[in-house]
Amino acid sequence: MDIKKVKLEFEKVDGALFKPSKFKDSPALLYQENSKLTQKDFRLLGYSVSGFNNPFIHERASQPYKVYNGSKIFSLDEYKKYPPPEINFFKCIGNRRSVRDYKDYKISLNELFLILHYSYGISGWAKISNADGHWSYRNVPSGGGLYPLEIYIVIYNAQIPSGIYHYRPDINALEYIKEGDFLPELRITASAEPIVNIKKSSCTIIVTSIFGRTMIKYGERGYRFIMLEIGFVSENISLICDGLGLGSCMAGGYLDNEINDMLEIDGTFETVQNVIIVGKK
Repeated sequence: MDIKKVKLEFEKVDGALFKPSKFKDSPALLYQENSKLTQKDFRLLGYSVSGFNNPFIHERASQPYKVYNGSKIFSLDEYKKYPPPEINFFKCIGNRRSVRDYKDYKISLNELFLILHYSYGISGWAKISNADGHWSYRNVPSGGGLYPLEIYIVIYNAQIPSGIYHYRPDINALEYIKEGDFLPELRITASAEPIVNIKKSSCTIIVTSIFGRTMIKYGERGYRFIMLEIGFVSENISLICDGLGLGSCMAGGYLDNEINDMLEIDGTFETVQNVIIVGKK
């Protein structure tokens, strides 16, 4: 859609508190307009999706796993042997609140397993038609089953050493990618204090997205799918934490580039999308 036309539409509307003229140059709203599907766009997207559907591409697209070769591995497989705690699902939803204060608590590997596996771990497999390999399925909807998200955990009060970890759903493990105490850095880059008492929390989960995994098939529309998936995963994490007697708070004011630098990701093709502080209520 033409930018001038969008601005004219805003000028036609009268408003008070949410005066439209305040948002007429908004990149977010311009993206929203330019990613809408017309009948023509829908047909063109159909051609793109059809071109994606061949065995050669499926073999590669079915493995959306980032790997840190050579890193120390903390396997979570042991905890698959034990049934998850029984909780009242509807009570859990009703109790869900952002928790901003915590008490000193070492989060366990079992708790980390439950949070990570049930929020974005692999819960099923299916053979790829006419090709080698399998599609993996997780506990959230994902556009085309392409799973563009990566999950990192900054640990500073747990039963495993402090540092930055990366979750590997394909092997159900944590990769220890950076050693050290990153809490002082997080207290600045997460921009949560004084509203959230991050120094008393146990860890911070950082969700990133790799745009190419989804946008290679769905183009500009794929960005919307990625944003939806971040919401699905983040809500899963929040509800699981509540079910375990833990609290979580999503920090929206984080410094993007500083978080990306801490994770040593490029910030363009992969970037931080959500920061979730976790600790004992």
